[in-house]
Amino acid sequence: MENQKEFEKNYEQRMQYMLMPIRQMKQYVSENFEVRHNVITDVYEYRRKPGEKTQEPSEKSLGTGARKQNVGADLWRPLDERGFNTIACGIEDANIFCLDSRIKRWLRSDFAKDYHPVRQWLESVRGKWDGVDRTADLFGAYRPIIIVVTWGASGCVQWSASGLATTPNMPMR
Repeated sequence: MENQKEFEKNYEQRMQYMLMPIRQMKQYVSENFEVRHNVITDVYEYRRKPGEKTQEPSEKSLGTGARKQNVGADLWRPLDERGFNTIACGIEDANIFCLDSRIKRWLRSDFAKDYHPVRQWLESVRGKWDGVDRTADLFGAYRPIIIVVTWGASGCVQWSASGLATTPNMPMR
């Protein structure tokens, strides 16, 4: 019985010791990055949280005559191999040692909030219409093209369906 209690105590200690880097990794990523899942493209995206330090290239590394790019915290980037490596290197720089597989698994979980760009855009423009109907101008400018394309396509369909698309030398398929 004593051995069982000692085993359970050691098991709890080992479990806490092994889970500590995972907890630290989750805390670090939550504090420094935002991750989302684009449901239309099925791509995971990340960005640094606003106010976090971003590494800007030095004048020396850019070379002469090169301009610095604006490295903003608002820029969403795909969570591809390079993005993953950026986050993983930040975790290592924070002296958190966690397996890459654990980091990837967690980043591609429900930690990444689902994001629907069309719905977000529709929500952002809701109630902001200026009252001017621009559809007539848009479709008015393209109306002749739309009519010709529709007429041509329907003519081709009727022509091929009626058997006129064959010649005496070409059998009908």
